[in-house]
Amino acid sequence: MRNNEVVKILYEISELLSLTDNNPFRIRAYERAAQAVETLTDSVEDLAVKGTLKEVPRIGESISEKITEYLNTGKIKFLEDLKKQSPEGLIQIMQIPGVGPKKAKIIFDKLKISGIEQLKKAAEAGKLRTLPGFAEKT
Repeated sequence: MRNNEVVKILYEISELLSLTDNNPFRIRAYERAAQAVETLTDSVEDLAVKGTLKEVPRIGESISEKITEYLNTGKIKFLEDLKKQSPEGLIQIMQIPGVGPKKAKIIFDKLKISGIEQLKKAAEAGKLRTLPGFAEKT
């Protein structure tokens, strides 16, 4: 079953959308779709083959098409385009535990940091403490 792969991708899309100040309802739609796939007892592949994926609550036609595209090709053009719009280092920063899209965006916007090495130097210099939502522990 590839459900876990699809869940991870849907969450990644929602995180990348939140970096672009996208419509909050669209961001939430991907989060809810990921949650729906997480709770499926059936294989997402089986549902896609049967053409019943969009009948799953929280998975609309657009998201269903993206899931099917991934299952058929191993990638989603929409996700690839989102990745191209975001600085590579910003995506790497989001992989750090405790640093989600909101904090990564604050780091990028306020300190112009777009890489792990720059982030490490800024943290060592105490620059992160001055950012909104950051404290000494962060």
